[in-house]
Amino acid sequence: TRALPYLERARPYFETLPRLTSPREINPPRRWAGSDWLDEVRREHFLTDLGVIRLAVDDYAGAAAAFIEADNRFAVAHVLQNLFSREELVTFVRERFPDPTPEFDHRRVFFGEPRRYVRRLAGAKLAARGDFDQAREFFDPEDRRRLALYREALRLARDEGRPAKERAESMWRVAQMRRVFRNLFAVVEVPRTRLPDDLWPAHWRLDAPWPSCLGKPDPSPDPAYLAPTEEEFRRLRRNGPLPGHHGFPRYDAAKLAQAAAEIAGPNSEAGARYLWVGGSWVKHTDPLSANRYYRELVRKFPETTVGRKAKARKWFPAMSWPVYPTYDPTFVEYLRERGIEDL
Repeated sequence: TRALPYLERARPYFETLPRLTSPREINPPRRWAGSDWLDEVRREHFLTDLGVIRLAVDDYAGAAAAFIEADNRFAVAHVLQNLFSREELVTFVRERFPDPTPEFDHRRVFFGEPRRYVRRLAGAKLAARGDFDQAREFFDPEDRRRLALYREALRLARDEGRPAKERAESMWRVAQMRRVFRNLFAVVEVPRTRLPDDLWPAHWRLDAPWPSCLGKPDPSPDPAYLAPTEEEFRRLRRNGPLPGHHGFPRYDAAKLAQAAAEIAGPNSEAGARYLWVGGSWVKHTDPLSANRYYRELVRKFPETTVGRKAKARKWFPAMSWPVYPTYDPTFVEYLRERGIEDL
C-alpha cells in the first residue's frame, strides 16, 4: 500500500521509454542489444510490478490494465479468467476493448493484437463454463462459426429422441472439436505462486506441459515475495477453473469422449474406440488421469477388439496413426462439409 503511490508517480517516466519496436515499420527488426532494449525491459518490469502491487491492494481491474500495458499476456489471462467474476469480465472487456476489429500493434512484441487477445480470453472463459450466447460476442467471425458448429453437435448429442448410435457419434464430434478448437475454450492454468494449499491437488500437476512454467520463479508474472491476499484466494475459489480442470482442453475432450462411450453402450466397438482415443489424448502427460479411462475400457468393453487388447497389454493399445483429431479423415471431411477449412 505504501509503495503504490510512488509507483503511480513514477509511471509517467516509464511511459516515455521507447518500446522495443517502432510502429512506423511494417516488419520491425527486434533489437536485442543496446539502450532501447534495456529501456523496454525496465518499462515492462515496472508495469508488471505495478500490476502485482495492484493485486496486493485488491485492485483487479487496475492490475489487468497494467499487465496489458506490460505485454504480460499470461498475467492478463490469470486476472481475467481466474479472478474476475463473469460480470466484471464482461464489463472490463466491453469498456476497454469495445471494437472487435483487431488492429496489429507493432509496438507490442508478445501481444501483437491485444484487442483480439483480450476479447478471446473473455470468450474462452465464458465458453468453457457453457455460456455460449455471451461468449459469442467476444469471438471473431471464424471462431463464431466454430462455436456454432460445436453447439449444434452438442445439441444433437443431448437430444434423447435420436438413436443412441447417432447421439454417440455427435458427442464424439463434440469431443474432437473440443480438442481441435482449443482456443475457444482455453483457460490459463493458475500460477503456482498464486495457489492456496487446498487447491494444489486439483489444479497443479508437476508433469503438466509448458504453460505451467508460470509458477516458476523466473518467468512468473507474480513474484513469490508478494503473496496473494485472502480476497484473491476467495476470488480464485469462486471464479477460477472448474474443479479438476487443468487448463488444457485435452482433459475436457477426454471427458466428452467418455460421455460418447457411455451413450454408445457397453461392449460396443465404437464406444471402446472413443475411450481408447480419449484416454490416449492425456496418457502421455497425465497417466493418472488416463488410468480412469483405461479401467472403464476394460470393465465395460471387455468383449470388443480394443478391450481385449487393452486387457492383455494392461494399458491402452498402441496406435498405428497419430491420435490428434485432424489425422482422422472422417472428422476433417465433417468439418469441411460445414465450412471449416482452416484447422
